[in-house]
Amino acid sequence: MRLCKHDQYIAITEILEDKWSSNSVRIATKRVDRDIEHYVIKFQKSPRYKDWFYLSGTDIRRSPIMPNGKYGQVYEVPMRWSKPFTADKNCKCEQMMFAV
Repeated sequence: MRLCKHDQYIAITEILEDKWSSNSVRIATKRVDRDIEHYVIKFQKSPRYKDWFYLSGTDIRRSPIMPNGKYGQVYEVPMRWSKPFTADKNCKCEQMMFAV
């Protein structure tokens, strides 16, 4: 998935690692905003997933909500829904806005 610097997204870096038993990521419900559709995530310690990856807000919000100790409610999102993330550093958004 490619996002340019003008797209609205939330970067999540405080998750330590994925849940091995279900191959999923647990995201606190308080981190998921109804108005944001793009989420880029990087685990702090996961040996399997070292790079940034992308999840859509729709996929996160349709995942089951579970209790998770001190973090309260979390979405348990399957990692199969994730996509590799690359930043589009050469976007032409500003040029398109001025061309109209």
